[in-house]
Amino acid sequence: DMPIYVAEDSSDMWANPHLFKTDENGKATCIAGCPPDEFSATGQLWGNPIYDWEAMDKDGYKWWIERLRESFKIYDIVRIDHFRGFESYWEIPAGSDTAAPGKWVKGPGYKLFAAVKEELGDLNIIAEDLGFMTDEVIELRERTGFPGMKILQFAFNPDDESIDSPHLAPNNSVMYTGTHDNNTVLGWYRNEIDDPTREYLARYTNRKEYESVPHAMLRTVFASVSFMAIATMQDLLELEGSARMNFPSTLGGNWSWRMTADQLTPAVEQELLDFTTIYRRENTDLVKEEKAKKAFYVAFVLVLGFYFVGEIVGVRFLPAFAWLTVPNPWDTFLMTGASAGLILWQWKEEFVRAFIFPILSFLVVGFLHRWTLAQGIQNSTMTMILPTVIIVIGLMIYYWFTIRALKKNKTENGE
Repeated sequence: DMPIYVAEDSSDMWANPHLFKTDENGKATCIAGCPPDEFSATGQLWGNPIYDWEAMDKDGYKWWIERLRESFKIYDIVRIDHFRGFESYWEIPAGSDTAAPGKWVKGPGYKLFAAVKEELGDLNIIAEDLGFMTDEVIELRERTGFPGMKILQFAFNPDDESIDSPHLAPNNSVMYTGTHDNNTVLGWYRNEIDDPTREYLARYTNRKEYESVPHAMLRTVFASVSFMAIATMQDLLELEGSARMNFPSTLGGNWSWRMTADQLTPAVEQELLDFTTIYRRENTDLVKEEKAKKAFYVAFVLVLGFYFVGEIVGVRFLPAFAWLTVPNPWDTFLMTGASAGLILWQWKEEFVRAFIFPILSFLVVGFLHRWTLAQGIQNSTMTMILPTVIIVIGLMIYYWFTIRALKKNKTENGE
């Protein structure tokens, strides 16, 4: 969760004062905040220094590029807070007691993200676009392709339409029960909404009497068309408002909730698994990785088992290895091809890859086995143990390449 601004006493500010609006002493000449609105007559005075976007533009936005580059070394996804500030931001003269004396100033717009994309490619960025959004901000978000946010707690207005309603959400969005600034679902339901809203929520979610409110809300989030669903742990655990993360615009007492190990019960795990599978939200790359692991073990046990049982009883169970005893090369070719075709037909996707490498390993080992016998070497170490070691090493190499390929695929897909 990346704040759009940094603190005045941060290393970034003091190492790069020329990239901020500062005086000759390196002190901020203007600071960030939000204008007055129906929630606050004086607005919000954040106090962060304002970027000198003209200087950043001349520099090719290198500071932002490096900031994002370092973030994506650590995180898979970055949510940028106060996304609307890239289109226009509220600039307040330094020393002001409130945010009221500020003014709207144009931000860098798409030029910043064009420079980032040219240097770093497509990135998994979520745009925090909550609150009042102008057409210009929406246009900027759409142009970047970044998904916006939808908060289910904001969706239930019994008298009017809400842009956070799941049936209005675009696919390129992220649906939350609530953010860190929201109350827990249970705390919100019991203390922050009225009876008409509760009744509308029940009708909208088709909540039954036996279903808890957090469960109904989570079910609705996962059933939405948003490509990503995010559930807070407090809502999975169905906790009261005392477990909320943050009270906006307050100091102290925030971010103190912690989950204990005993709270994550098998029932909670099963509930999350049910939501994930019913609404087809599995991470396909993780599923493929698990299949690859299972395929590796199945292939290893079957192929190795067939080989050694065959050695013991003197029978070649897999036709692919019949060339070890069949002298005619054409018979060998036909039998190997037939058995390979059978395996390819019977075992698909990861299992195909899992069997191909062991078979190739056995072909190599078979040649080594035949060569040692042809040289008159009867030592069991050379004829049995060494080939076995080669097979095991070969399978380990196969497994390493398989997992590496899956991780590479995840990186290229931005997942």
